[in-house]
Amino acid sequence: MGAVLQQICDAVLAQDASGRTDARLLECFRDHHDEIAFEALVRRHGPMVLGVCLRVLRNPQDAEDAFQTTFLVLVRKAASIVPPGMVANWLYGVAYQTAIKARAMANRRGAKERQVMGTPEPAAPEDAETHWHELRPIIDDELARMPAKYRAPLVLCDIEERSYKEVAEQLGWPEGTVAGRLSRARAMLANRLSRRGVVLPIGVLAALLTQNAASACVPDATVASTVKAASLFVAGRATTGAISANVIVLTEGVLKTMMLSKLKTATAVLFAACLVVSGVGVAISTPVADAQDQKKAAPVLPQPKKEDPKKVDPKAAPKVDPKGDPKNGGNNEKNGNNNQNGNDEKNGNNNQNGNDEKNGNNNQNGNDEKNGNNNQNGNDEKNGQNNQNGNDEQGVVKVVDPKANTITVVVNQKGKPVEKVFALPKDVPVVLGGKPAKLGDLKPGMKVGVVIGKDKKGVVGIKQVNEPNGPNNNGNGQKNQKNG
Repeated sequence: MGAVLQQICDAVLAQDASGRTDARLLECFRDHHDEIAFEALVRRHGPMVLGVCLRVLRNPQDAEDAFQTTFLVLVRKAASIVPPGMVANWLYGVAYQTAIKARAMANRRGAKERQVMGTPEPAAPEDAETHWHELRPIIDDELARMPAKYRAPLVLCDIEERSYKEVAEQLGWPEGTVAGRLSRARAMLANRLSRRGVVLPIGVLAALLTQNAASACVPDATVASTVKAASLFVAGRATTGAISANVIVLTEGVLKTMMLSKLKTATAVLFAACLVVSGVGVAISTPVADAQDQKKAAPVLPQPKKEDPKKVDPKAAPKVDPKGDPKNGGNNEKNGNNNQNGNDEKNGNNNQNGNDEKNGNNNQNGNDEKNGNNNQNGNDEKNGQNNQNGNDEQGVVKVVDPKANTITVVVNQKGKPVEKVFALPKDVPVVLGGKPAKLGDLKPGMKVGVVIGKDKKGVVGIKQVNEPNGPNNNGNGQKNQKNG
């Protein structure tokens, strides 16, 4: 009675496990050594793993050993699968590498046996099936080299024949992403095969992958023996009596290869980091060393003797002509004051940066203007006052809509009139004739400047633009200032 109840409980648990995702099953086995979760993974992905082993090895016994080895490696490396939902992709890669190693071991073993028996190696028959057998390992080889994000949908959709919805649930991707990456993966695999002389249409390639998966059926005895071997492996009681010697040797070889591969990768990363650090050190040390060498090589020049100002002969001091012909400055000016930098000007005051101007006051950035005041950003203007951002649209008012808070302005672009509608913020500042005004004061035909903000996304003000040679909004910019 107890055995029957146990079988019923196991069946219920197995049914529950079959409905869980790969990630959940892997987490249950990894964290709690759940044997039922492990068996669900074996049954779910066993046909795919066995199919890979059969295509590479062609020997059923060797393929079964490689199959069992793959899942024993999963027992040891379950925590290294990130993310857990990629367990099918991970199993495919390990199964292919395991089958390659098992084939090398079988070839060495067969060569020794033929050498002892003195029998030549049998020639393989040349038929269509032989060519397919030669083609399938090439497909697996190229598939094993593909990036995980493209190989995963190929394994789940084409090899295991799962729907987009199931694959999306397993991998945590949207269904559209699954479909897009599957299409890209098929094209990528076909392109890789064409480089090796195997030209297959994408549809034929997908059908071939599905056919290979369907041809592999895992017997219940193989599943049971694999689950039992995994339990012993977890408990550390794996012996040659419970697990075949070939499986133990093969498992140890695969784990050692994976460890060496991980060490090589870590060493390469460390070496690259050292190169980067050493390169930065050389880049820093080189200019420092050059500066030190230049400092050592620089000749020491004799310093001129400082004269005592008290001993200067006042008769030798040059006389300065107050009318504008100084000998110590070397600057002439006709109608203005000279600045400190030795530049002459005719009709204005010069700034501190040595630029002359004819008819106005210059700003601090050394730009000259004829009829106005320049802004702080060094932009010239002839007939108006520029804003602080230099981002205004000038044109003629066509329509003003105070209710909708919009203004339509006709601007000149490349010699053609273009209407532009500007959306205005509430209470937008309006300046007419240098005085604050309202939006309703703007009339059609007025020439205005629509001031755009620094972010170039919104209007920050509207100002009237005067005609050429007229006064600007602030009343500055007279045409001729004779004496600044």
